[in-house]
Amino acid sequence: MPKGHWFQGHGPMDRESICRCAAILPWGDVSWVFYGTQYGGRASIEAPLSIIKSEFSRVEGSKMYYPCDVPQDHYLHSRVQVCSGVPVLRELDWLNWVPNAAHLFFYPITPTRGKDARIVHDIIVRAHEKWGFDLFPTLCVAGREMHYITNIVYDRGDVEAKKRAVALMRDFIHETAKEGYGEYRTHLLFADQAAETYSWNNGALGRFNETIKDALDPNGIFAPGRKGIWPKRFRGKGLEIRRDDTRDIMEGVSPKLQKCLRVDEPETRIEYACEVWCPDIA
Repeated sequence: MPKGHWFQGHGPMDRESICRCAAILPWGDVSWVFYGTQYGGRASIEAPLSIIKSEFSRVEGSKMYYPCDVPQDHYLHSRVQVCSGVPVLRELDWLNWVPNAAHLFFYPITPTRGKDARIVHDIIVRAHEKWGFDLFPTLCVAGREMHYITNIVYDRGDVEAKKRAVALMRDFIHETAKEGYGEYRTHLLFADQAAETYSWNNGALGRFNETIKDALDPNGIFAPGRKGIWPKRFRGKGLEIRRDDTRDIMEGVSPKLQKCLRVDEPETRIEYACEVWCPDIA
């Protein structure tokens, strides 16, 4: 559902509004929802599931749900499909949050320690508040690493919103790098800045990547600049896009929009500029 269904104010949703809206959802007013997956037959997963349930029950107020416990239209069923290798479009529902939605993702890597998660989370929260965006946080915990995924959803027909989204990403990369964390992937616009955060030993990793690039692609034909790795013939010619770059990279580039009608309330028709694909148009 669009943000306007839940919140009528300006700027990011405040904590009180989030709690009020969350209270009517199946999970209730909770701060975090943890999705976990166990693979195997019933016999092989029952033992670890009992341990997981026992450990989480130590957290006061925690609840554990299985897919059979929630309605068929609940997101948990889509999560089951995703974790089973089945692609689903439900993952894109957050694109309904604002009209004409686009997004940027930020993906820093941390050790699997609570203190590192807290450092990154606090940086991301502060930056969202600074640039006026709603927070869409996800923490993915693996065996040897943890990556935080935050989703910046903005109206791509709003020039000011796009500038704020870019500034927010620049701050993310810069501030987390100061704490020793780097991204594992990023948008093309931020590739040079992200690559430069891996600066140990006078940028040894970058110089190593450039050596391989020049050996395998001496003419610089294949994806020059991809992942911040520039071939020799383009290197140092001002093509890099860094944090302090003041050029308007998007000058002359505008999205193709189409007028459509969307009904946020039964009595009110509001005209928006939106994509041709719009699941909730009238």
